[in-house]
Amino acid sequence: MPRQQVTPADWSKWRHYVSGGENEDLAEVFENVRKQATATTKAKWARDERTRTFCDLALHLLYQHHIRRTPSQMTDEAKIFANVQAAHLAEHAQSGFFKECDFADSLSVDRFSATWGHQGAFFQDLIAYLFRPEPYLRRVREMHPDLIKMTSDLTLDQ
Repeated sequence: MPRQQVTPADWSKWRHYVSGGENEDLAEVFENVRKQATATTKAKWARDERTRTFCDLALHLLYQHHIRRTPSQMTDEAKIFANVQAAHLAEHAQSGFFKECDFADSLSVDRFSATWGHQGAFFQDLIAYLFRPEPYLRRVREMHPDLIKMTSDLTLDQ
């Protein structure tokens, strides 16, 4: 898939889709981060912005490769995670999402390996991250006032 031009605004929009909000504690979501470390270290790494960003980058790559592609790019590729390896995430981080080059540079293969140790542990945490309820609850909370307002204008038939 050709490399797409992206901006920090694109990243901000993407993060809004997948975000659970500022108060979300990912130490409760990520179970495979720093597996051999102490509980304090595991929680610290799970809450690190780079850990969340690796997952957001992975979801963005999955979206690009399996949902957003055009019919001419369709394949019978059965391996959904084929394009979500540590090197792909590090490369994707360099595509223009971040204002600070130092942050993009910190999303390296070495950081990925120090965080999860191996790809299988990352995939388990990525699936837990994808299906955590907080992003969906945040959207419902954001929509709730509009839904309440609509109930006065619409009948049940409508």
